[in-house]
Amino acid sequence: MARRIAMLSAVFVLTSCVGMMIDSAISKYEAAADHVELGDSMEKVLAILAPTQEGVPKSARKNSDKYLKDGVKVEIY
Repeated sequence: MARRIAMLSAVFVLTSCVGMMIDSAISKYEAAADHVELGDSMEKVLAILAPTQEGVPKSARKNSDKYLKDGVKVEIY
C-alpha cells in the first residue's frame, strides 16, 4: 500500500512539473507573440517564438505540419 501511494505521488509530482513547464511556455509565448507580424519570414518568427518553447518536453510539443493551399506551400510550426 505504501509503495502504491509513493508511485502515485511520484506520478502526480512529475505530471505537475510538466504542466507548470507548459504554463510557463504559454506565458512566454503570449509575451513574445506581439513581436511577430504578418509577412515576417519563417526564420524571424522562429527566432522570436522558438525560445519560448525550450522548457517544454519534446513529447508535449505538437509536430510541425505542411500542406498546399491553392498551390502555395503553407508551413505550420
